Amino acid sequence: MAANKDIVPEFEEGAVENLGVRLQRVGGENNCLILKLAGTVDSYSADYLRHGVFRAIDYGFIRLIFDLGDVDHIASMGIGVFIAVQKAVTAKGGDVTLSHVRPKVMTVLKLMCLDSMFQSAESDT
Repeated sequence: MAANKDIVPEFEEGAVENLGVRLQRVGGENNCLILKLAGTVDSYSADYLRHGVFRAIDYGFIRLIFDLGDVDHIASMGIGVFIAVQKAVTAKGGDVTLSHVRPKVMTVLKLMCLDSMFQSAESDT
């Protein structure tokens, strides 16, 4: 598996303690990227995630799949990142898919009436 820096050079691995992000290209799709998140998306990690994802968009990745199977909590700052990313890629003809969403995280999305804003695949609900 390629390192993040081989896919999006500015997307540093291990830059924050409470959130890990692994990037993976989708074979045959030049503009599609899987972002496997692990940990917590909160005020501490949201800026790191936002910066990295927007760099990925700058590199032409406009079809983004966020694998949230190892995310145990998303705070409002993290939700803000997903909303901003959704708006940015939609404007470029892309989309955002959330996959393997844990029930606790899905509850947060539903409480904020955002569960229908994103495409969903293989939720763990």
